[in-house]
Amino acid sequence: DENETVRKTHQTQIGKLSDRELMLVGAALYWAEGQKVFAYKRGGYPYLCFSNSDPQMLLLFLNFLERFLGVSRKEVRCEIHIQPNLSIAKSLTYWHKTTNIPVNRLKIYKVISRSSNHKRPKNILPYGTVHIRVNGRKEFFKVRGIIDGIATNSNKLL
Repeated sequence: DENETVRKTHQTQIGKLSDRELMLVGAALYWAEGQKVFAYKRGGYPYLCFSNSDPQMLLLFLNFLERFLGVSRKEVRCEIHIQPNLSIAKSLTYWHKTTNIPVNRLKIYKVISRSSNHKRPKNILPYGTVHIRVNGRKEFFKVRGIIDGIATNSNKLL
């Protein structure tokens, strides 16, 4: 079908991401999907918190953390938020196998979002949403610096 052909054509144009490209994409993902509250309430310093339910997006962000910020999967903490009707064991197994984050770094919470309560089907996110957290002031300010650089230079296109 035509849509699939267009998608595949553009997919093949990407190739392997360079370190610079990964840095830009990782920071842009955080800019779009990362925590926006920069008040230093927890522990007195800022930290990174990236949330999503898309496995590929989470893996890309984890690669960004590893390759650019030097943060291994053994160093991140993850909260998995699932609907009360979902299986804790299935969600835990799925995210452990998908992300290769050690099980002792994964915590599961059964939650109902106030914004989606009774508005969305309960099975729309079968394994929940993952919140990747990195406690590191330097890592936080590195990502903020990249975001500032992107924003500053976005009007200076080649």
